[in-house]
Amino acid sequence: ADDRVEELVKAILLRMGFSTQLHITEEKNALVVDIETAGADGLLIGKAGSTLSAVEYLVNRILQRENKRTPRIVLDVSGYKRRREDFLKSKALSLAEEVKSAKQQVTMEPLDAEDRKVVHNALKSVPGVTTKSVGSGRTKSVILVPAGEDKPRSSGRRPRRRKRRA
Repeated sequence: ADDRVEELVKAILLRMGFSTQLHITEEKNALVVDIETAGADGLLIGKAGSTLSAVEYLVNRILQRENKRTPRIVLDVSGYKRRREDFLKSKALSLAEEVKSAKQQVTMEPLDAEDRKVVHNALKSVPGVTTKSVGSGRTKSVILVPAGEDKPRSSGRRPRRRKRRA
């Protein structure tokens, strides 16, 4: 399976114009492919990891179609995903402190599913704060709500109703 993964990832990246070296390691229920590019890390990662996520999605879809038992493939460029995960965890924890002290909810910027999962997991054991995802599409925002409040409120006042004229 490792050979097929390496062959496929190299072929896709070569078509995209990247010259790369791959290092494949096995982690719990996943194969992690660490990619080294010749100075083009930022280009392959894309804005907030969007290009890397798209390539990862493509690789997983192709391999799943070939063999249903293929483990999940995780692509990383020079440790980017680990650094992003650490950044999101620390940001979530500092926002949680802000929410607890101000007793007001905070809405994070729109995140993809993988990033939202990191935030939810980082805060699930933090007392005094609950998290909810809101929005539609692939990217949604995470709202940090002080414990005890049921629903996230929209910011600002409710629009006033106009009286209808007869």
